[in-house]
Amino acid sequence: MDIEARIAELGAKIAAGTATAAEKAEYTALTQRMDRQTQRGARAAGAGQTGTRGAMSSPSPFKKGGSVKSSASRRADGIAQRGKTKGRFV
Repeated sequence: MDIEARIAELGAKIAAGTATAAEKAEYTALTQRMDRQTQRGARAAGAGQTGTRGAMSSPSPFKKGGSVKSSASRRADGIAQRGKTKGRFV
């Protein structure tokens, strides 16, 4: 019996509530094994290379992380910001 069929059979037993502890453990082990095989296949095919951390990805023209310092003088778009004068008149 292949892995997919066994997983389907055990899943049905678990859903029905008739599975033993050993069958639940076997189901968990088989699904984890299936996940590992799927991940290995995806890595071999290059499907996991979409992020910027992949070995074959092109370098990004932008720097990573950090935040833009926000102040009224740097915004240059005229949006007022609250809390700059702490209730005092300037």
